Amino acid sequence: MALEKASAVDESHVRDFIFEFTELFSRILRNKFPGNKKWCLHFNMLETTIYNYKELSKMYKEHTQLGFSKVLPQIALGHSQSSIYATAYFENNVMKLQELMIPPLMSSTLNGKDILPGAQQNAQSDANKAAQQVKAAAGDKKMGRPEKSNE
Repeated sequence: MALEKASAVDESHVRDFIFEFTELFSRILRNKFPGNKKWCLHFNMLETTIYNYKELSKMYKEHTQLGFSKVLPQIALGHSQSSIYATAYFENNVMKLQELMIPPLMSSTLNGKDILPGAQQNAQSDANKAAQQVKAAAGDKKMGRPEKSNE
């Protein structure tokens, strides 16, 4: 318990240095590249240490599921930005893995129509076929619960 508290205190002291370095490098960037109305550079350092990288990576992953950056969880685990982008390009554009390796679908995120190419058209044609089959089977019969009076 004492070791945890000591590392938390050390982390809090180092965190101040991270904020100071962030401000210093941001100021250097603004002076070197003054920018214009369309863009402005800002330097940012993640607060990742050998003691908290697992928790930060998990937190960043949860944020990714809500629509935030997909790169932060990998950076927290020690991957460089260039290797992340190069791997993504290689897997998606060269090997076409997004067509072969489809993640499990969850109702909270996406449905098959959003992921699979052509699935939306197939789903619509399947739905139309099913509706035609139901109409043909029903003939002139009325479907569903019989009408009741308003009384």
